[in-house]
Amino acid sequence: DGTYPLVVFSHGALGIRDSNPSMFTDLASHGYVVVSVDHTSHALFSTDASGHRVWIDGGYLSDIRSEDASKDPERSHRYYREWMGLRMTDLDFVIDHILGHPGDPVFGLVDPGRIGLAGHSLGGAAVLGVGRSRTDVAAVLALEAPFLADIRGVENGAFTWDPDPYPVPVLCVYSDSAWDHLDEWPQYRRNLEVA
Repeated sequence: DGTYPLVVFSHGALGIRDSNPSMFTDLASHGYVVVSVDHTSHALFSTDASGHRVWIDGGYLSDIRSEDASKDPERSHRYYREWMGLRMTDLDFVIDHILGHPGDPVFGLVDPGRIGLAGHSLGGAAVLGVGRSRTDVAAVLALEAPFLADIRGVENGAFTWDPDPYPVPVLCVYSDSAWDHLDEWPQYRRNLEVA
């Protein structure tokens, strides 16, 4: 009985929606409704409504492998805008769909006043973007993720950033292998400000 907080999860660059089952199970066991999104063409594979497997887009995979913000920040910025556009649109659609179906047996369990987002790597970057763009998001968990949606452009070979403070509580989590490199990776400059 009652309603529960919603957590919407976005997978990493080559991930799948089932990539973090232990986290999903743990959250659900503590009273959260958990939804994980497949970003079709960004997921290693996903399954469409008719049951057909859709594999990762080859152009996207090539772009992910070649992207280097230190060498070509303008190209990286173009990629980031494209990737964030697709993923943030997916996340907005899922949240709006859930909130638009309060009579659904599962979606009806969601408390629309308690929405959290979580994501890993590129998925974490997307949830950070949605956390900034939506007024109904209460908190964001970003696992090894840069604030890519906060990059506004490139000037003199360096990224320019959204000047406004991040609007909701955010927890950024890093592995030991990433933590020591945040000051070296240009796309993680905003992370240093909130570390």
